[in-house]
Amino acid sequence: MAGFKGTYTVTITPFTADGRKVEVSVLRDFVDWQIEEGAHGLIPVASTGEFLSLSDDERRQVAATVIEQANTRVPVVVAQGQNVPGTLCATAVKPRSWVRTV
Repeated sequence: MAGFKGTYTVTITPFTADGRKVEVSVLRDFVDWQIEEGAHGLIPVASTGEFLSLSDDERRQVAATVIEQANTRVPVVVAQGQNVPGTLCATAVKPRSWVRTV
C-alpha cells in the first residue's frame, strides 16, 4: 500500500441482543455495506468506544472478521487503545499477527 487515500471509516462493533457476544454475521454485513457505499478503508476496534469493554479475544475476533470480510477489497487498519496504563505496549504488537497483506 503506497499510502492512505480516501475515506477510512471507524467501524462499529455489533453485539448480540444480550450484549454478551460480538454479532459476527451483522459485523460481516456491515463491512460489506461500508465497502459498497464507498469506504476506502476500515478501522475496526477504534473510537466508537466499545474497544474499552472488549477482551483481547474479542478484539482479535473483530479485527480478524473485518480483515477476512474485507478480503483485500480495501485496507483495514486495526486500531489500538487501552484504558489501563501500561497495557497498550503489550497489546500493540498483537495485531501484526492478525494482518494479511492487502
